[in-house]
Amino acid sequence: MANIYLQVEIKKRDLMSRVLIGMNSALQNNIVYVGDLSKYLLNSRLSQGIFLDKSISRIQSKSNKLKKIKSLGNIITSIDEECGVTHNDYESFATLRFSEENLKYTSAIFCWGNKDYNFLKKRYSKFKHKFFKTGSARNDICFILKKFDSKKRLKNLPPKNYLLINSNFGTILTHKPFFKVLRDRRNYYLSKNRKLYKNVETEKFRLERDSWRISILQHYIELIKQLKEKVKNLKIVIRPHPSENINHWKEFLGNETNNILISNDYTSNEMINFCELVIHTGCHTALEAKLMEKSVISFNPQKKHKFERKFYTDCGVEINDINNLIKYIKQKKYLLKKNKNSFSKNFKNSIFLNKKKYSAELISEVFEKLILGSKLNKQKKTYKNFIFLNLLNIKDNITNFFKHKRLKKYHEHKFEKIKKKEVKEIIDLIKKTNIRFKDLKFQIYGDRVLKIWK
Repeated sequence: MANIYLQVEIKKRDLMSRVLIGMNSALQNNIVYVGDLSKYLLNSRLSQGIFLDKSISRIQSKSNKLKKIKSLGNIITSIDEECGVTHNDYESFATLRFSEENLKYTSAIFCWGNKDYNFLKKRYSKFKHKFFKTGSARNDICFILKKFDSKKRLKNLPPKNYLLINSNFGTILTHKPFFKVLRDRRNYYLSKNRKLYKNVETEKFRLERDSWRISILQHYIELIKQLKEKVKNLKIVIRPHPSENINHWKEFLGNETNNILISNDYTSNEMINFCELVIHTGCHTALEAKLMEKSVISFNPQKKHKFERKFYTDCGVEINDINNLIKYIKQKKYLLKKNKNSFSKNFKNSIFLNKKKYSAELISEVFEKLILGSKLNKQKKTYKNFIFLNLLNIKDNITNFFKHKRLKKYHEHKFEKIKKKEVKEIIDLIKKTNIRFKDLKFQIYGDRVLKIWK
């Protein structure tokens, strides 16, 4: 038995997959905690355990964090939530997101597929035993929702067929001021000796891509207005990226919101599951839609391969002209282009899909191997977590009693409060996949820590 800590950065992206991993780990008699946990491990508020982070990118602040967490007796693992297919050149991605120093602090890296698994083992051969080809639990969630979810659960979705537009203009529409985005990037692209990394995308590249996105945004606004006017049989749903400010979209469309729903009430794959068609521009939701066998259109009105995320474009049909796209939808050609079993060689190389086990189960099996070979296996029952988390509850209750309106901090937009109702719905849904999950229990502490145990 050990403590398992599963970090959540963006709730709508991470929570469901982390709960799935947690439930598999809880079956092994581990106590699992899901949430914004790294800060509590850094100051030793929580007992030693296995920590799953969302990346080990080579920036100095990340290195300092990993070093400190490991020095306190924790075992660090990671799966990179950026997936690696966002860069057409994986070498650039691997250079920015991994380093020998941070791999020294890490005991296991979970890979999405053959592409990252084989590349990382070769690039960082000294640490090749630390890489595991498990796939991502985020992909598991796509299959679970497709098979078990009910539209009645998602009461804010349109009752009839709808067309889903997934926005991915994050940097432009983000809650974070643009000058802070640029400041953070400056640190990201510099090595420790303050020189630029070689053979990677640069700050300049990202700024040029932002300009490209701004020009595309105007085309998307025009597309939405024309869809509203010319496609009457489908409700239009716009789902802003979790980092985007939903109010920006409402301002862009003004009074044009009849027959248009702008919502980020649910995760992208929950909304994809019940839609008829997905439109995107270089967004991870294209992969989710493909896994859920939905029709996908990649709308690239200003096509530039330099900035395009080709992997996501290839998850569906590419259309570059608004009139052609409207015609394609009105003639219902998308119904002939559903993604059943149409996995390309590049797709199979990048995304590992195990036919016998969910990725979450494979990840929890690696946790067990790490526990058996560590001091955590001999750890006596501790009341440290019990005391700290109950104090967290008391603090949260006092804060809520005296609460007053204030602007949300940036991280609070990414990781909103965890609510008991939504967690129960997720756990009940996942319990349908495995009878062994039926005895698992959960409790929420504060408003951003979830405990799962058997």
